Amino acid sequence: MIALVVALNLALAVLVGASLASTWLAGQTSGWAIAAARQVHTTARIASVLTLLASVLVLWFQVAVMTELPLLAAVPAVILVLSGSHFGLCWLAGCAALVAIIVLQASSRHGAGHPVVGTGIACALLIFAISRALVSHAVMAGDWSWSVAIETVHLLLVSAWVGMVLVAGWIVLARSPGTTLADLGSCRRYANTLSLAAMLALVGIVLTGAFNAWRAMGDITQLVTTNWGLTLTAKLVLVGGAIVLGAINRWWLVPALLDGPDSLKACRRFAINLRIEGVVLILALIAAALLSAGSPPSD
Repeated sequence: MIALVVALNLALAVLVGASLASTWLAGQTSGWAIAAARQVHTTARIASVLTLLASVLVLWFQVAVMTELPLLAAVPAVILVLSGSHFGLCWLAGCAALVAIIVLQASSRHGAGHPVVGTGIACALLIFAISRALVSHAVMAGDWSWSVAIETVHLLLVSAWVGMVLVAGWIVLARSPGTTLADLGSCRRYANTLSLAAMLALVGIVLTGAFNAWRAMGDITQLVTTNWGLTLTAKLVLVGGAIVLGAINRWWLVPALLDGPDSLKACRRFAINLRIEGVVLILALIAAALLSAGSPPSD
């Protein structure tokens, strides 16, 4: 079950990250940017399908666990949950949003790079994030609460941070930009936008994460005295490590790529550091999945 939640969060992160990258690469005419945009669009389409599939499996397994039935025997119970429960209605709304994203992606070969398509995907991602927040611990404060709103923003920001790092390190920058001025210029613009977006996302993550931790923890000592708190502490350590790697990107590697004498070498170092940061963030997603499976001390 935990593995499925991790897969769902990871697929969502790649979907958000690829959608952002598609927007940043749109309109650029260099060969490197066009090839990268094509790869990103394909990645986004695969990620949207995987997000939908993981969402279906998470629901199915959750119902099977709650009813203590085998998977096939739990199918009627899944139908009942979908038709007559708060959880089911929220899930259906999120599922509809994912289907809308898949349709929008199929309607344009430019993916989120097209303004109308990009706006539609952004709205659908917001609806999906709200649906996820409405079935999380945040709903304990009510459907229309600050807790749900902040959890929605937190989920989107985390997905953006993780996704933009993974997509940049393993997709966009996996191919060297080459030595032409047009390719280098596109790569530099992409790297600078990525660095700035990651920094802004991180500020929002820290603020919303601090609120969520305050809401979930009755006492700061529970960070080291409860199993849930220890898992949260481990997640915070991993996030701290990712922040350090992100700072190296922002203050050393990106400036070297923008203004250094050897941009190609700086680009390779940037990509390697992004991949390391991505691995750390995946471990943080695993910790987050463990947290979602447990109950905060405040509950």
